[in-house]
Amino acid sequence: MTKEEQHDLTKDVHLVKVAPFTSTFTWADVQYGVGTSEKEKQILKGVSGSLGGGETCAIIGPSGAGKTSLLNTLQGKFAKEPKSSQGFEQVSMQLDEQTKVNMYDLAGNAKMRDIWVNYYGDVHGVIFMVDAADATRMEESARTFKQIMSHKRLSNKPVLLVGNKQDVAGAATGEALRESFGVGALPNVVVGCFSAKADSETAVDERLEPALESLLGVCKERYEELEQRVAADLASFKQEQEKKKREQKERVLKRVMEKAFPESGEPVECWDEADGLQALSEEMLLSSVDELPPLAKEAAAFCRYQKMVLQMVGAMAVPVSKKTTPLTWEQIMEVLARIKQAIVDARLKMGELAGAAMV
Repeated sequence: MTKEEQHDLTKDVHLVKVAPFTSTFTWADVQYGVGTSEKEKQILKGVSGSLGGGETCAIIGPSGAGKTSLLNTLQGKFAKEPKSSQGFEQVSMQLDEQTKVNMYDLAGNAKMRDIWVNYYGDVHGVIFMVDAADATRMEESARTFKQIMSHKRLSNKPVLLVGNKQDVAGAATGEALRESFGVGALPNVVVGCFSAKADSETAVDERLEPALESLLGVCKERYEELEQRVAADLASFKQEQEKKKREQKERVLKRVMEKAFPESGEPVECWDEADGLQALSEEMLLSSVDELPPLAKEAAAFCRYQKMVLQMVGAMAVPVSKKTTPLTWEQIMEVLARIKQAIVDARLKMGELAGAAMV
């Protein structure tokens, strides 16, 4: 089976990942630290990797819900005491002849919230674990569950809502969880109750296996459909990430270009033509200015040879990273023209607002 763990909206949440044999889960440049802003210990820095697979599930839930205990039980680590995750751990296991399971445990807390949701596109199903014996956090857990279920990349995917710690007196029943978590309105969600922690193989809760199989069985039945959705989700996620990066770069470029087109006075930090073209040719790793394409020279003149703009323009044409797709000079000119127009429009709007305020 699969699992992915990470942190939840308030404390520990783990995302785990599973797989049969086709899709591949990847992560890149993961950063994670603990401590205060003044004194922080870096646990993860620039961690990248991938997990091959197919059928993939996410195991998520608030801290203390029993996610790590479930992983330990599935691995046969009955004597191991669970600890809150503060780093990265990968686990692989073979569920059956057809299904390989890759799992990873990634710390979460508040700093990780924007990171672990990015992996929803990879999953075919979800396991959401709740400490059914902790009534004080039930409302928080239900609120988190509903928020997660509303995410577009998890909507209508098979979900197992687990009421863990059934060995504790007073633990919420499956019916109580269905009601408080609003499962009745979610046909893709099934509820299973068991105790994830076990001291030995013979002590494993007999309800655990059928509960997990109820999720994995649906994932297998819907595998082709879910795999197509995973592929589509990952493609759209990649496009969204590329768009965010592009917009961020353009915001920076806009701030810099404003120096080339000040509201009054002379352009700031700009070279003359000769020095500007020389700088651009060096940025593009050319041996001389004569090798610059005509549109490159036009772009340099368009931005008034502003130093930082030329550096950014050169990086657009010849990216430092091989993973970044270079832009054509036609595309670069479009970007520069669009940003210049945005600067003009913003100033016109500010003028209109100032005029309206005076009236």
